[in-house]
Amino acid sequence: MKKFLKKSSLLVIIISPLFSLSQIYTGRIDSVKDGDGVICTYIGEIKNNKPNGRGLLIYPEGKNAFRHTGYFSNGMANGKGIILFNGAFNCGTFLTGKLDGKIAFRSGSTFGVEMVVSGISNGITTAVTDNNMVLFFRKKTDIEQGSKLYVDANGLTFYHKYMQNGMQAGSQIQYEVKNSSLYEGYWKDDKWIKQPITFKSMLKDKNFKSFKNDKAVGMGIFNQNNAMSDTGFLMSADGNERYFGKFSDGNFISGVQIFDGVRFIGKMKEGKAQGDCFFFKEGGSFLRGNYIDNVLNDSSCFFLNLENNTTYIGGAVNGAFEGKGISSTMDNILFIGTFKNNGLNGECTKVYPSGYSIMGRWQKDSLVAAEKASDPNGKIFSLTPKTMEEGIAALINHIKQLRIYNSSEPSEKKYSFHRPEDIAEKVAYKSLFRLPSSEYDEIITRMEKSYVSGFSPFQSEYFISTYKSGVDSMTAIKYFDGMCGQLKQLQLTLKPGTTPVKLSEKNVSYKSSYIFKIFEIPENARPDEFVTIQACIINENGQPDDFSVVLLIRTGDVQFFK
Repeated sequence: MKKFLKKSSLLVIIISPLFSLSQIYTGRIDSVKDGDGVICTYIGEIKNNKPNGRGLLIYPEGKNAFRHTGYFSNGMANGKGIILFNGAFNCGTFLTGKLDGKIAFRSGSTFGVEMVVSGISNGITTAVTDNNMVLFFRKKTDIEQGSKLYVDANGLTFYHKYMQNGMQAGSQIQYEVKNSSLYEGYWKDDKWIKQPITFKSMLKDKNFKSFKNDKAVGMGIFNQNNAMSDTGFLMSADGNERYFGKFSDGNFISGVQIFDGVRFIGKMKEGKAQGDCFFFKEGGSFLRGNYIDNVLNDSSCFFLNLENNTTYIGGAVNGAFEGKGISSTMDNILFIGTFKNNGLNGECTKVYPSGYSIMGRWQKDSLVAAEKASDPNGKIFSLTPKTMEEGIAALINHIKQLRIYNSSEPSEKKYSFHRPEDIAEKVAYKSLFRLPSSEYDEIITRMEKSYVSGFSPFQSEYFISTYKSGVDSMTAIKYFDGMCGQLKQLQLTLKPGTTPVKLSEKNVSYKSSYIFKIFEIPENARPDEFVTIQACIINENGQPDDFSVVLLIRTGDVQFFK
C-alpha cells in the first residue's frame, strides 16, 4: 500500500500541470485567425491556449468586420454567433469558422434570411429592402439560380424571373394589379419586347387573381372560396402593412410580414408567431428565436441592439432574456453568466478587451458583490487581499488596468488637484479592489489637456485608498507615520518565484502645505511601468478636524494634490 501511495502521488505531480493547462479560463489571445484567415484579438473562455467556449473576436482596424460574439471550440467559431460589420451583420450558427445553416443578414439596404453551407449561400433566400420590396430567390454556390419572385416597393407589380449564373435567363413575366394585366417579355432600350416565357410560373396559373380596393391590395393564388391560398401578396391600402408568402384559406402562415417598420420572417398560426422567427427593425433591433403562440421561449436566442451594437445570445423565458447567456458591448466588453428579466442576474464574469476579468454576483444588471479577478493569462487574484503586501503587489502588477476595478457607483470624495486647469475630464468611481484596513478605495480616471491637440492621447488611472479621515492634524500625523513605517517593512513578491523586495523612500519637494512621502520599487526589480506608492496627509476643506491620510498608487511621481 505504501508503494502504491508513493507511485500515485508521483502520478498526481506529473499530471497536475497538464491538467491545469486543459482547464477553461477567461483571458486574451492576441493572434487568432477567423474562418477567413483574418488575424484578430480574442477575449473569453480559453482552453489549451485556444478559444474554447463563450468569447469575442475583435477585428483590427481597417477590416469590414469589427466584432464576433459567440461560441468557440478548438480555436474556431463553432456554434451560435453574431458578427458585426459597418452597418451590417450576420447571425447564425458557425462551423469551423464559417456560417452554416439558416442565417439572418443585414447588408446594404437589405435584411434577409438564407441558407448557407460552409460560408457559401446554397438554397432559398428571403429578403426585404428598406423601401419594402420583398424577394424570394434561390442561390447555388453563392450565385442566383432558378426562380426569383418579388413584389416592387409600391406593392402594385408582381415579378417572376428565371436566373442562370446570376443573370436573368430569357424573358420575365410580371403582373400589374392597377390594370389586371399580365406581361411576358423583356426590356430593350427602354422598350418592352413581348416574348413568351419558357418556365412555369404561378402568375399564369388559372387560379391566380388580384384585387385592389380602398382597404387593401392582393395578388396570388385563390381557392374556390375566393380566399388566398398557396403563394400570395397582401398589402393594406396605405402600404404600411404587407404580407408576402404562403397563405391557407386566407390566413398568412409563412413568409414576410411588414408592420410598424418591423420586418418579420417566419411562420405564423392564427396570427401568432411560431417556431424559428426573425424580427428586424431598421435602426432599432434584431431578434431571432423560437416562438410559441407569439411568445419567445428559447434556450439560446439572438438579440442585437442596432443603436449601440450590443449583442445577446442566450436563453429566453416568456419573452424576457433568462438563463445562461453571453452579451457584448460596443466597447468590446464581454459578459458571461446568467440572465433574468433582460439583465445580468447571478454569477457572471465581465471580460475587458485587455483580457482582464471580474467575477462576481450580479443583480438587476448591476454588480453587487465582486469576488475575484483574473489577468489575461487566467491567473486569479483576490479583490480583497488579506495583507498589504498582497494588495500593493497586485496593484503594481496590474497598474495599467486599474479601471477594471471601477464599480458602477461614483466616488463621494472631492479632491483639490494640482494644476486643475490642465484637467480636461475627470471621472471617479468607488473601487471593487479593497486594501486591508482601508476606509474607502476609489479609482480616478483623468484626461489631461494638450497644448497641441486639446487632449492627451492617453488617460491616466490612479488608485486612492483612504486610511483615516475626519481627524485632527496630530491624529493624522500618527496614522501617517504608522503607514510609512508599514510601507518600509513590506516584503513585496512582484512575480512568482522571485525574491521579495523592499520599497525605498524617495525625498521629494512638493509645492504644497500637505505632507507627502514617496516610495519606489528598487530599479532592478521594477515592472514595465514606473510605479510609485505615495503616502499623503490632505485637508480638503481647511477645517482643523478634517484631515485625511491616504495612499496613492500610480505611475510616475509628479505632484497630484494641491
